Amino acid sequence: ATALGPAVASVARADLEPELRRIGVAFALLWGERDRLMPISTIERIRAIREPRAIVRIDDAGHIPQIEFPQRFADAVLEALAAVTDS
Repeated sequence: ATALGPAVASVARADLEPELRRIGVAFALLWGERDRLMPISTIERIRAIREPRAIVRIDDAGHIPQIEFPQRFADAVLEALAAVTDS
């Protein structure tokens, strides 16, 4: 076992509010539907603090969708960019 597990778990429990309140621009969330480190329920915590312009979920992806499904991740990035740049 490594120290990485507890470190990642502490990020998942982190207080997101101060950082989210500092964001001064529209933002989107990209989320792997099967992320076990940051569960999909985290989206509701974020939405309670600040509403993202878009939430793009990547089916069958875990915590690192950019590696697991690079093309689907790229498509999700384009979708998110379109959402945050739309007026």
